[in-house]
Amino acid sequence: MTSLKFLAVARNRITRLPFALGEMHNLTKFKFDENPLEFPPPEALKPSQENMGGSVEREREQDACQQVKRFLRQAAIREKLKATSEESLR
Repeated sequence: MTSLKFLAVARNRITRLPFALGEMHNLTKFKFDENPLEFPPPEALKPSQENMGGSVEREREQDACQQVKRFLRQAAIREKLKATSEESLR
């Protein structure tokens, strides 16, 4: 699914977004509203302050998508580092 550009999963009772979404480089629009998301946490889904001004809806959607993808990439890295450090302690 590397060429996926738009993903709409609104109102699907999704509680967790997979780390793999962070690696979908062509994904620019992601509709996930009205899901009881637990991960990423709500603060990771809020629009960044710098892009809340007069930007058009499309730009806000792209910013939100990039923000979620960035969070998921960083979370995946943290999980890998955690697993690696736990392995080395054994």
